[in-house]
Amino acid sequence: MRTRRLLAVATVVLVALTGCLSLPTDGGVAEGRGGPPVDSGIEVVAPGPAEDASEEAIVQGFLLASSFGLGDDFARAREFMTVAGASQWNSLGGVTVYSDAVPLEVTVEGAVAGSVGSSVTVAATVAATVAPDGSYTEAAPGTRQEFHFQLVQIAGDQWRISQLEAGVLMSEVTFGTQYREVPIYFLSGDEEPRFVPDLRWLPRSSAVRGSVRALLGGPVDWLTSPAVVTAFPGGTELAIEGVQIDDRVATVSLSTEFLDASAADRAYAQKQLAETLRQLGQVNRVQISVDDNVLPIEESLAPIEATPVPVRGPVVATGEGLGLLSGNGLSQLAGGYGVPGGLDALALPYAAGPLVGLVGSRTLVALAEGGGEPTVLHAPDAPLLAPSYDAHGWVWTGPTGTATNQGQLVVANPVAGATEAVAVPDLAGADVVAIRVSREGARLAYAVRTTTSVIVYVAAIERDSSGRPVAVSQGQPIGAPLTNVRDLVWVDDVELGVLGADGEAALTVLLVGVGGQTAPLPTVEGAIAVAAGDGRRELFLVTAAGDLYGRSGNGWRRIDEDEGVLAAAFAG
Repeated sequence: MRTRRLLAVATVVLVALTGCLSLPTDGGVAEGRGGPPVDSGIEVVAPGPAEDASEEAIVQGFLLASSFGLGDDFARAREFMTVAGASQWNSLGGVTVYSDAVPLEVTVEGAVAGSVGSSVTVAATVAATVAPDGSYTEAAPGTRQEFHFQLVQIAGDQWRISQLEAGVLMSEVTFGTQYREVPIYFLSGDEEPRFVPDLRWLPRSSAVRGSVRALLGGPVDWLTSPAVVTAFPGGTELAIEGVQIDDRVATVSLSTEFLDASAADRAYAQKQLAETLRQLGQVNRVQISVDDNVLPIEESLAPIEATPVPVRGPVVATGEGLGLLSGNGLSQLAGGYGVPGGLDALALPYAAGPLVGLVGSRTLVALAEGGGEPTVLHAPDAPLLAPSYDAHGWVWTGPTGTATNQGQLVVANPVAGATEAVAVPDLAGADVVAIRVSREGARLAYAVRTTTSVIVYVAAIERDSSGRPVAVSQGQPIGAPLTNVRDLVWVDDVELGVLGADGEAALTVLLVGVGGQTAPLPTVEGAIAVAAGDGRRELFLVTAAGDLYGRSGNGWRRIDEDEGVLAAAFAG
């Protein structure tokens, strides 16, 4: 048995093979004159197996060829395999992305007792996995996985791979050249729905076709109905004609199952397609065809409620009152709101409605205009989570602390002054440290502390016909486990800003994709809370010393403010 460490196989050869680079075309998309070029990724024509190559060289060559196999439908990769092995291998069985920082470890086991041939094991430090449907899962730091290859000798004593696991192994750098993230748009379960994005990672060379297939396949498991739905009838598939793009108009050919959809559902389905394909930069309008007939669709039958985004802010609380940040200073917030003593957190509505605060970590209050006494909404005499406003006007909170949750959260109607419990079975016995509702109101992000780590989850929110939340689905973990989380916000529709830490590091904002990758921002010493407006450029931090920081370039800048800052918030 012999073992060798190899650098990221495909990464090493990217420069060496630049003479073989080209831009592939997607056979499923006929591009018209008006569209920009398709982002097809880098195609590397990898070398085939060398004569008399060793078992290790065959496996290494296969890893390179399969990493770039999307460009030739894995034809070159199959040259490293026996005929039977190639026919049995599922090349589209998912992707394992390994860390560029840790070399692959290749071990040639040699002859295997009771079998013919030789065995090779490749051990990798896994960064993430991508399921066949394009859903992306980050691995915990230091995750190791072994991949086993069985080889036999064919004519001329040439080694070839006869057995291996489904899918492809590729480095982080190579993955970035071959795949791209695409939000697939489904619908909230509201009477007048909003779009709900479901982030997938799809081959760059077939992003249009892949996006339509992902949409027809329905949302990922945790985006459960009736919280999140699709207008496409079950069984609808992409027809053989695929997607044709001409002058930025996409004609999507579907199977006859689509004809079962009502007139309204056809209109909603068309809007789902248009919103999804618009993200790829090639399409302005979509039409649907069945059996070569473009269907007449009445768009007015499918009203879509716009997802609200914060249009002002942040609102900043100091000992002097509430102010609205503009540039590098505060202007007094209209309404003359007073700031109750012991204010820990603020929550602002997207539209009209009372401002809400958490006082003394235990009392949820609605602030009064004119400096009057706040109205108590919820006071359980136990620590509460920082509140979150949703787009329907409900304010979310709940118990925080070790084993304090009984499988539910609390929602308050600050106008009526009433509170209700919402069932969240996953939280029974949990220590929940932060929650935040997404802007369209169909998803809840929350962080749970365990004995060894803090895990961030997302789940779907089920509502009744009036928009009142009634239940939360089983949560889906996102990102890698952390050692600490203090706060979290929605930065946009598909990304969270998590004020957390991994290991002994100080708290910092981690940009965590909901179905995507994690990227840390620079650290601000003493940060205790984060607020987010519309996107990464509108992130703000509050420190324990009462300082307020906003983004500046790739880092942060302190915003001059004489009074100590108690809290800062945008709508949500």
